[in-house]
Amino acid sequence: MTAVPKVYTTQDQNKHHIIAISLGKKVSKSDLTVELKESTVSVSDKEGNLIFVGALFSSINPTKSSWDLNCTGQFSMILEKVESISWEVAIFDSFNGKMDPHSTFLLSLYYEKKGDHSKAFDLLKNSAKSNHLTALFKLGSLFQSPNTNYPLKQDLEQAIEFYKKGSILGDPFASYVLGCLYHTGDGVEANNKESIKYFEKSSKQNFAKANIYLGNIYLNGTEEIKKNDKKAYNYFKKAADQGEIDAMIQSGIMLIEGNGVKRNFELANNLFQKALKKDSTTTIPINYLQDLHKDQKEYETELKKNQPKNNNLRNGLIIGSALLVITGVATYFACIKKKNKKQEKKIN
Repeated sequence: MTAVPKVYTTQDQNKHHIIAISLGKKVSKSDLTVELKESTVSVSDKEGNLIFVGALFSSINPTKSSWDLNCTGQFSMILEKVESISWEVAIFDSFNGKMDPHSTFLLSLYYEKKGDHSKAFDLLKNSAKSNHLTALFKLGSLFQSPNTNYPLKQDLEQAIEFYKKGSILGDPFASYVLGCLYHTGDGVEANNKESIKYFEKSSKQNFAKANIYLGNIYLNGTEEIKKNDKKAYNYFKKAADQGEIDAMIQSGIMLIEGNGVKRNFELANNLFQKALKKDSTTTIPINYLQDLHKDQKEYETELKKNQPKNNNLRNGLIIGSALLVITGVATYFACIKKKNKKQEKKIN
């Protein structure tokens, strides 16, 4: 228990400011030395190692402030303000030459908001040097697409360095952005295998957008990556389970077509309804099963009966699926019903 926490949470109230830090279940109150002073706070372990330290944004009343540690290892300081003013950040400055990287990052946002971008940038770099993930990502994005208020020019190589460092340290968003850059060749030589590597890393950390990107890559294939409908469906389904509406629709279409997965009309309909429930403006065929095919077995029987004679029904499904994405449900239904009518005439 010697490392300064990289992240803490704060809650600003009218008369109090609360700072919370997760220290772990193995820590007990007797392990801690807490000093709450008018303008500074510090928390140390029993060996004297600093856990949290800094000068406060504004003065507090130490005698009316308190701290606690619960059974889950959540440490909290309840600081009573001298003045009922809003605290932009908890820690405004360091003392004893030490300051945790999260405080440094929040302070950089404070100066950015005040318009002092030079000070904000210096603090942002200091936070990144201490491996603060959000600071690393923000620096990457600033070098990729510079804000005119900041004292720097576009430097894609530098941006990629910050993204890579964030990726190594476990930031799924940084891995996702690297996947996009290697896929498009923006700032680096396009490399689909490298792109897949970063998307998969982000996916393993449950970053939904990475799953959608991987689904599209395997659905369409590239010169280097072989088309794989089964993998595509699995990635779309994973993103759908994470709440991504586009992935719900694509998974539903693949379930209708039996593309990379066994046909399952009930599951497809459930996904469409789930998407509609999440966003009522989404254009999806929520009642398509009832309108087109009352029974799944009846549909499959009809498909098997007509497929050997003419592929129009299957082609209608494929065309309809594309139209569903491009022009919406109305065109999709019209296409399918038109093909079905033609089939009926040929059969009769």
